[in-house]
Amino acid sequence: MLKPNTTKYLPKFHHEVTINSLGLRDREHSVQKDKGVYRILILGDSFMEAFQVRFEDSFAHLLEESLSDKLSAPVEVFNAGVSGWGTDDQLTYLLRYGIDLKPDLILVAMTLHNDINDNLQGNFHFMKDGRLYERPQQEIPLNEYAILQAKQFLARNSHVVQLIRRYSNMANTEEARKRVDLHASELISTTPSEQIRQGWAITHQLLTKMQSVGASIDSELVICLIPLWLQVSNEHLSRFIASQSINMANIRLENPQEIMKEWATHAGVEIIDLLPGFRQWVASGQRDLILGIDEHWNEEGHRLAASIVSDALISRKIIAPIKREPASAS
Repeated sequence: MLKPNTTKYLPKFHHEVTINSLGLRDREHSVQKDKGVYRILILGDSFMEAFQVRFEDSFAHLLEESLSDKLSAPVEVFNAGVSGWGTDDQLTYLLRYGIDLKPDLILVAMTLHNDINDNLQGNFHFMKDGRLYERPQQEIPLNEYAILQAKQFLARNSHVVQLIRRYSNMANTEEARKRVDLHASELISTTPSEQIRQGWAITHQLLTKMQSVGASIDSELVICLIPLWLQVSNEHLSRFIASQSINMANIRLENPQEIMKEWATHAGVEIIDLLPGFRQWVASGQRDLILGIDEHWNEEGHRLAASIVSDALISRKIIAPIKREPASAS
């Protein structure tokens, strides 16, 4: 999780990032929900955390702004997006903290590029005999906690430690990129590996439990599918195919979306697929939506995603317009 009440300047992106008192990359919110407010809890990873752009240009803020403008009732969006989180982490956050926020809508921003693989780690939940189980919580021993605290202090305050981490992470980053690319090739393969099938199985179980938790607090689950960039850009697809030596006859490009939509139909969960809108934008030759090879959204990407989701939530009557009562004459 993010460290509450912190502000850090990111020279790579030329802006400050502020974490609020709830440990969210967001403006300040009260846990207590005001009467008449429609509250949305976003669960996601680095795309929602959005350190690459100013908060004012991020998906969460733009969605809140867009819905508040289009509806005649106040909308409040809580941004629980943390880099590296998969569905397993997001469900755990919902169980431990998110339910206290009493959201009317739980919006899961699902990053198809890596969430399935992340869920296989089983940090908080695991599957046995086709059923999902929560791992018991374990206290960190005091001496280990003290060491962790010391490492965090050094990482934040020592330039030497920061340099060591930066250069050691270069190799780790390259290795991680290779693993992500391999995972992406398996996701779009017409013959997925047993590991990928297991990843989908636990992901669907995690989402089913998330739906159940939401129902217990009268909150609806909606899933927004963040596409792989190779699905959006023909140029990226060509480079990816060449780098992975893939035969086009052995892939089905929309495979991840089709799997999620099939599950959602049976589960009764709304899916908002960003892929068609992103493809249309790129095909029209408008401004780029991502930050070069980083493939995280730039300001335009966040704006387009927020517009698509806002329109879908209203047009499908997931969030119905509510007319304000006229003010009484004095």
